[in-house]
Amino acid sequence: MGKMDRVLFLVALVSLLCMAPVSGATASSEDSESSDIYVDIYDPELTWTGTTLFADYHDPENMRVIEVNMLGEVVWEYAIPEDLKAYTNPGFDVELLPNGDILFLLPRHGIYEIDRDGNVVWSYLDSKISHDVDGLPNGNVLVVFGGKDGLNDIHVKEINREGEVVWSWRAKDHFYVDPYKDIYDEGWTHTNAATRLPNGNTLINLRNFPLTVEVNPEGEVVWSYDWSSFGEGPHEPEVLPNGNLLVALQGGGERERVVEIDRETGEIVWEFHPPRMIGMRDADRLPNGNTLIAGGADLQEGPKMLEVTPDKKIVWRLGVKGVEGTAEDHGRWFYKAERISMVAPKISIVSPESKVYSPGEVEVDIDYLDVDLDTIWYRVYDRAKGEWVTDEVTCLRNVWSDGLTFEGTEEGPRTVTLDEGEYTLYAWAESTGWGNENLLERKLVNTVETSVDFAVSTDPSKVTISTAPNQPLVSTDKDAYAPGESLNVSGTATANAWVTIQIFDPDGNRVAIAQTQADADGNWSKTGVYVFSEDSPEGAWTVKAYDASARLMEEVTFTFPAVSTPTPTTTTTTTTTPTPSKPKVTIAKGKVQISIPQIKAGKEAIVPIKKAEDMPLEIIRISVKNSVNDVQITVTKIDEKPPSVTVNVDGVVYRYLKVDLQNVSSSDIAKTIIGFKVEKSWINANYVDKQSICLQRYEDGEWSKLPTYKVNEDAANIYYRAETSGLSIYAITGRTVTPTPTKTETPTPTPTATPTPTVTPSPTPTETTTTTEKKGESRCIIATSTFGSELAPEVQFLRGFRENVALKTFAGSQFMKVFNAWYYSFSPSVAAIIAANEPLKAVMRPVLLPLLKILQLSVMVNSAFSFNPELAIVLTGLTASSLIGIVYFTPITLAFLYLAKRKWKRLPKPGKLSILILPWLASLALVGLGEATLSAVLTMAATGAFVIFTIALTAGAISLKILQHR
Repeated sequence: MGKMDRVLFLVALVSLLCMAPVSGATASSEDSESSDIYVDIYDPELTWTGTTLFADYHDPENMRVIEVNMLGEVVWEYAIPEDLKAYTNPGFDVELLPNGDILFLLPRHGIYEIDRDGNVVWSYLDSKISHDVDGLPNGNVLVVFGGKDGLNDIHVKEINREGEVVWSWRAKDHFYVDPYKDIYDEGWTHTNAATRLPNGNTLINLRNFPLTVEVNPEGEVVWSYDWSSFGEGPHEPEVLPNGNLLVALQGGGERERVVEIDRETGEIVWEFHPPRMIGMRDADRLPNGNTLIAGGADLQEGPKMLEVTPDKKIVWRLGVKGVEGTAEDHGRWFYKAERISMVAPKISIVSPESKVYSPGEVEVDIDYLDVDLDTIWYRVYDRAKGEWVTDEVTCLRNVWSDGLTFEGTEEGPRTVTLDEGEYTLYAWAESTGWGNENLLERKLVNTVETSVDFAVSTDPSKVTISTAPNQPLVSTDKDAYAPGESLNVSGTATANAWVTIQIFDPDGNRVAIAQTQADADGNWSKTGVYVFSEDSPEGAWTVKAYDASARLMEEVTFTFPAVSTPTPTTTTTTTTTPTPSKPKVTIAKGKVQISIPQIKAGKEAIVPIKKAEDMPLEIIRISVKNSVNDVQITVTKIDEKPPSVTVNVDGVVYRYLKVDLQNVSSSDIAKTIIGFKVEKSWINANYVDKQSICLQRYEDGEWSKLPTYKVNEDAANIYYRAETSGLSIYAITGRTVTPTPTKTETPTPTPTATPTPTVTPSPTPTETTTTTEKKGESRCIIATSTFGSELAPEVQFLRGFRENVALKTFAGSQFMKVFNAWYYSFSPSVAAIIAANEPLKAVMRPVLLPLLKILQLSVMVNSAFSFNPELAIVLTGLTASSLIGIVYFTPITLAFLYLAKRKWKRLPKPGKLSILILPWLASLALVGLGEATLSAVLTMAATGAFVIFTIALTAGAISLKILQHR
């Protein structure tokens, strides 16, 4: 390499290392403060508790997407980048996706999906979109054009993740007839909402006509409703589970209201007119029957969001200071809002109880709170034998009645037949967070678990059942307080539940209210809820805590002021026993150290393990028979089977864990619950049955499987709990299954015939030309060639990297669009040939082996720079492109240059490669510019060029070096 080449290389390297992440993407925590956002009405027992997600652009200098709790405290926010602040009106729509990401629409600009850290993971730019975007279950998005639209515009589009329009609907094809064709008011139709229905049809709201129409997959209007007699502007129609339609109507005065109508008859079955409200845009029915209303403003007090009960009582109201309810401030009002449910299902085991039963049939009866409940399952575990004695019994929601509905056919209770022994019944329930705009959406999954120990014996007198201690929902740090002291409260609630704390003085006046969220183990605390003064009323005070998920209220009392003890005349020494502090967790690489000051007899210590990124451990819950002090627990991750373990464990091992104890013995421990997580990428790469994953314990020279059950999952991990009686060496294992190839077919949608109500006949179109596109089946050469071979796990691992890492970066996602467009232009036809030819498949595997190893090495580079995902993905591309150029393109280039040398008797000089270095540097600079501006088109072009020039440079440079030395 010459001097000039070395300088250029160093410049390029410095450019790469100095690249910054995408600007403008910020996320804040619960510490965020907003003095402008406030809640002035809140009844914890009557609201549907959760967080509320919406776009907040009341302050032009601080435009953002925010999530607030029921007290209006900002718990998460995303600041809109400076260059995008011009795109907030009309129709800045925001919604939560099932994977936890946030999808939002910037009118006249585009759609963005961001993760909770503010990283852009997907985007689609289109100047003809506004008002409404919905995520669909297939991963596509449904979007409308609702501002200044014309006759020839497409009004509804379904867009896939590659940015292709796979379905569209144009109003002109159906409504270019009187009285609709000559209307214009901020656009022809001013389409402001579209919703995909469970029957495959699409509900579309045409504000200016004013019509709500339902169209089938072919685009034909099969139902419509005319709102002319109700108000000037229908907004956000929502089909309710009962089949009725809920809509927010604008028009001013009494015409400004929310109405629920019967779709068949057009009859109003419920309506609400908010006093002094104008400009309403959104009404969402919540699971408890309440309605969340957003988008309007109080004429006297400015922008408001309301939650109102079926009997029309306002139980929650959010507002913003400094904005008036006038036309001048209209552009600073709220638009739409979404309540993210934090309510987990409430279940309790009625039978069996903590007692002894006779051998034979034992009744299983589970009670539940029927609030948005999806699934309950239970399973019985034999504690003495260390094995499950029943399969997982799933109780699917089908038709709920007074008892459980099992698999849609039988109503509970059920029975299990058991012999003598000691057993545990585990029950688990799941609820789906409410999908406000789309009945198909799964907004958020909340789970809850419970268990009961019981025994089966012919002689009950010989059996003692120990029950787990009950933890109070709320307790205070003192029984009495003095002036100047602060009230601190804590307790145990449903995991991740929002807890509302209210303080009442002796006269029954509420003097303080606060809210906090329990952690994954159900623990919560709130300090400084109230500060006592000399003027605070004397007597018995009350703290009420409300667990929103369990719909449970508990209270505890204390006194003020604290009774002071007279000073004795003799000198005495007073010894104060300090209150034991909470467990302390210290995290190091591959190790977690836990210090628990004290666990009282019959009590339980709950220790959440957070931010241990390289450890699968999530939680340890330890119950003791005897009081213990200064408990020390050390959990160490072991990469291979420990030398002290003499036998192999059954199944494929995810992780080994070694647990060491101090100041507590096995005889002290009543029960320990260990919570752990397993990466989905590992499960997929090793073809592991996720239902088979369990925790195994090594003791007395053998492995034993512990009762293990799944409690939750997210985009990256599946979470499990396991019960053990002691702590030693463990292995997280699973059972592999043989994958069976399946043929993917694209079904032809069959429209469901929907009768057109007589209330409003659908207009007869002059012509029908609906645009409908279907994406064909995609097949991959690499996956087809390696399927069923020893390379399959590596391919699955790389696929997981693509889905969970590469596509979550802006540069990676844009490059994959370019790559997929090129790759899948020929891959399906080639893969079909390979699939039908086993010898060809055998030849392809060694050809692809270097590619797989190159990509795995590139993944290692990505991990090394994971502190900056955008820099990491660019370096990953540089590594992969360089090595692909060396391994695959150097031989081709070498052969070409060798033939050229024989023909022309000379080779190009290495300096000629500088003609590629300049465009390579330019492509790298454009990648940085594309990232900084979030320009999808620029980033796609730049990343594609960067890869091509890198391959050409490496292959050319190495080939010339080889031929020069010959």
